[in-house]
Amino acid sequence: MRRPFIQGLELSERLYQQAVRPLLAAHFPNWVYSAALLGQGSDVLGFNTPQSADHDWGPKLMLFLAEADDQPYRDQIDQLLRQELPADIRGYPTNFDRHQDGSLRMEAVESGPVNHAVQLFTVRLLPSGSER
Repeated sequence: MRRPFIQGLELSERLYQQAVRPLLAAHFPNWVYSAALLGQGSDVLGFNTPQSADHDWGPKLMLFLAEADDQPYRDQIDQLLRQELPADIRGYPTNFDRHQDGSLRMEAVESGPVNHAVQLFTVRLLPSGSER
């Protein structure tokens, strides 16, 4: 499938705005979290090109949950995303497989469930005035 190249950060932003945020708002309306794309990939650094799409590139992001929310929500969020994320964003699959070297690659599917690349992280909140 030929599709116009879109920068990785923009693609991840679209994944969040068009799919992840609305799903979380509908299913967990009072839940507080943060979302971002961090790391060392060319998409994060803004150096990606169409060749970047061959590994560790595509519609992905990170969700940061408070430590207290990890147990009650982690599995529910993962399953919600697997079942209800669209099969693609702007023509780029939301489903991923792994290369033999362990890197991710997008793999198109007709419909869910999808093996998404939304990673869930726990953030330990320190009491106000604490120093680390």
